[in-house]
Amino acid sequence: GDTSNLEKADFSFSKPGKYTVPLTVESNTGCRREVSKTIDAFEGLGAMIKGPDAVCQESSIQFGGATLLPGSPQWTWIYHDGTTVNAQNPPARTYNQPGTYPVKLVVDNNGCADTVSKTLTVNAKPVNLLSVHEAVVCRGAAYTLAATGGSSYQWSPATGLSATTG
Repeated sequence: GDTSNLEKADFSFSKPGKYTVPLTVESNTGCRREVSKTIDAFEGLGAMIKGPDAVCQESSIQFGGATLLPGSPQWTWIYHDGTTVNAQNPPARTYNQPGTYPVKLVVDNNGCADTVSKTLTVNAKPVNLLSVHEAVVCRGAAYTLAATGGSSYQWSPATGLSATTG
């Protein structure tokens, strides 16, 4: 095992369990005293956040907590606005404004806590979608419709259109 000659020593335990840590103290005059203390080393459970990395503005988002190892921890979610929720699977949240938002989860297994974070990206909804001027169109004549602000487009119904994705 590890040893130290320091008054205050740090030790790492690679596995959970009970460890007996002995201490021998010797004075300048040669007097010795030995004591020992039993340490309970708990294991972090390997916390994970389940949920999307990116969503559209005004979408409902459901996060969930999970662990790599089994256990019955206490769950604490911490959101960007300071809101906390103590549940493995908190209620869904809606983000109305675009931006990036930190989400933190603390999983406490009898005092041994794992903390994990993720950043949620909330993308803005497209704007200025369709600009159509009132028009009278005769059968067989062409008319151009214009849409902007999106990354892809789908026109419907496709009947009679020369393109459905442009």
